[in-house]
Amino acid sequence: MNRDDDRDAGLDILDGVGAADRDSVRRRRRLGWFLVAGLLVALVLAGVVSNFASESPDGLDHAARVGCVFDVGGEIIAGTCMAQGETGHELAGSPFADYAFGATGLSGVIGVLATFVLGSGLIRLTLVAKS
Repeated sequence: MNRDDDRDAGLDILDGVGAADRDSVRRRRRLGWFLVAGLLVALVLAGVVSNFASESPDGLDHAARVGCVFDVGGEIIAGTCMAQGETGHELAGSPFADYAFGATGLSGVIGVLATFVLGSGLIRLTLVAKS
């Protein structure tokens, strides 16, 4: 068997179909594998690598705290800064607030899956609306 035969091995059900349709099936298959690989990479990054993220304040938190003095518990004891006007948000008690749902990795995986499902649904709706 040559290389072209290897690529066509899974397409033998399309014997009566033209070359353009075979190319379309090949493209869909490649796109499917690309999407699966991308989803797997995103899940690994969200589930594993996110557990190694720094717990120290990010740039926005740091900039909001510039000008204030904090005690050991993180409370402002002196100075003037943007963080003095900080209040809790309305969803602070929700399961996903501050990655409190299980662990950071679990929250990341749930976020990736939710985004993938939402994006897939929107793409399907768009394609159905076009046809």
